[in-house]
Amino acid sequence: MVGLSRPVGERLRLFVAVAPSPEVIEQLRSVPLVASSMLRPTPEEQWHVTLRFLGSCDPESVIGRLGGAQLPTAEAALGPEVTMLGERVVVAPVRGLEHLAARIGHLTSDPVTRSDPVTQEPQRSGHGGRTRHLPERPFVGHITLARLRGAVPPEQLPLGFVLAGSWTPAAIQLVSSVTHSGGAVHETVASFRLGGQPTRNA
Repeated sequence: MVGLSRPVGERLRLFVAVAPSPEVIEQLRSVPLVASSMLRPTPEEQWHVTLRFLGSCDPESVIGRLGGAQLPTAEAALGPEVTMLGERVVVAPVRGLEHLAARIGHLTSDPVTRSDPVTQEPQRSGHGGRTRHLPERPFVGHITLARLRGAVPPEQLPLGFVLAGSWTPAAIQLVSSVTHSGGAVHETVASFRLGGQPTRNA
């Protein structure tokens, strides 16, 4: 396990993710993205497929849930081409992780209230301190390549750039995200092997 040099019980902004293989990383490096005032490419060290965003949680509680579960293996397929997710996110689609994402969702949320995976209380909305139950967003496998800060002509984006290939993830990662003035910083808190007996990796 990595990165838990924090007070016990401290809450972190967490998500569960799968890292791309070295071969996929090499392919993503070839996607023509030019940084500008309107286009912010995602740093290579942050390329990942988010299986589930957890929000503010006690990492030890999440580790307890994931570390005590048997997690299925999966074959992830990249492509077929660079596209947009919504109006402001340039992505490389990833297929094949749907079953794994559903398993993670089941392990880390209350199926009735969809509440916080640690306290079983609804997450705070951030608006006047009010609370709300988290809606479940449909899983859409992707690696975020860039975010648009404003209007960018489509011809300046690598939309339609062909991607192909697959990989078999060996593990999933529990990742913390801290936002600074220069952008988000991601840190792997723990990783868990896929397949076999319940365990967690250091």
